[in-house]
Amino acid sequence: LDFAPVLQEFVNNGGMVVFCGTSGAQPIINSGLMSINVTGFDTGTPLNVLDATHPITEGITASFPPSNGTYPNFYSDPDVVTLVEQAPGAFGGGGSVVAYRPIGNGYVVSLTFDYFSSEENAKKLLANTLKWAESLSVVPWLDYSPTEGNVGYPDQTTIDVTLDATDLLGGTYVSEL
Repeated sequence: LDFAPVLQEFVNNGGMVVFCGTSGAQPIINSGLMSINVTGFDTGTPLNVLDATHPITEGITASFPPSNGTYPNFYSDPDVVTLVEQAPGAFGGGGSVVAYRPIGNGYVVSLTFDYFSSEENAKKLLANTLKWAESLSVVPWLDYSPTEGNVGYPDQTTIDVTLDATDLLGGTYVSEL
């Protein structure tokens, strides 16, 4: 069964797919969401946070040891953003350990830990990724305009809200502006 088109449509429409612990990277490659030139290997060298300001890396130690089951990758998509990487060791290896790629209205995230045996930073990276996903939740069936602005006291403004139920199943839907 080929899930690639379903995953691609989900991400394009604002969803987020998170890949964890992909030795050989076949799930990522088969999804068509991220292109991988080479799968690296854990060199045993420390993992280094490249962007400590991103929500995924919030509260992560700047440099920390790899967990057993860390599978770095080298991505060929120019829009992949690496947040944590491992430097090559004496025999090569290393690569992106935590990376994401914006696609359409959504994201794909790769956390290359298998979580069989993981240390605290790896666990926090997964928790932060899920919090980030929640904060980005896109409501494709709800649109409003304007999307930003200021209204001083005692002024007022009108916000136009449009609900498109075309692709919705029956049920109750809730969102916040």
